[in-house]
Amino acid sequence: MSVATDHTGPWTVADVLALPEDRSVRYELLGESLVMSPAPGLRHQRASFRLHAALDTAARAVGAPVEILEAINVTLPSGRWTGSSSPCSTRSRPCPAVVGQGRSGS
Repeated sequence: MSVATDHTGPWTVADVLALPEDRSVRYELLGESLVMSPAPGLRHQRASFRLHAALDTAARAVGAPVEILEAINVTLPSGRWTGSSSPCSTRSRPCPAVVGQGRSGS
């Protein structure tokens, strides 16, 4: 069950993390705006798991210095980034060979 949230002003990471857990909704913070979407279904989760396994197997097979991780509580900056200085805030060291695109809230 979804519950409306009273909130004034821009959203922060702390605001989002303080929301009550609701497994039927995915919360994303884009810029200072909260975006809510339905949580992924079973088919999506299976496809995501298989993609993770395939990428991890391929990376290990060629000795690539990468780690394939789930994207939970990862902070990405606006704009494009690539290379050995990944902006993954959940890592203690840079993620090599990473390519991605963040989106700003504006």
